[in-house]
Amino acid sequence: MSGSASASERLAQKQLDAYNSRDIDAFVACYSPTVQVFSFPSMILRFPAGIDELKSRYGLMFAQYPELHAKLVKRMVHGDKCVDEEYVTGRGDQAIKAVAVYWVKDNLIETVWFLEEKTESE
Repeated sequence: MSGSASASERLAQKQLDAYNSRDIDAFVACYSPTVQVFSFPSMILRFPAGIDELKSRYGLMFAQYPELHAKLVKRMVHGDKCVDEEYVTGRGDQAIKAVAVYWVKDNLIETVWFLEEKTESE
């Protein structure tokens, strides 16, 4: 990532690094107190909005899956949005091909949309 990276790109990378090291405090530090996480295209919240719920859900996942890892496949930045294509392993028998869209507002991730597809682990 270059020194001229946008806030959305910097935050997407920072939260990805924290995710891969399973550092819950560094992970949630990237998110707004009112963060909302949606499954795309349904616009249904994956869990209740807010940083406390995010910390609870991801903290449990980090503890439960010590081999959890998301490999960045591609990244596209468009203004205050960063779109990451990721390949997630270490969370059961199947890998997950995921696309995450992060919307940054006031230097924190305000909203996330996920598109996921389970696949055979490599």
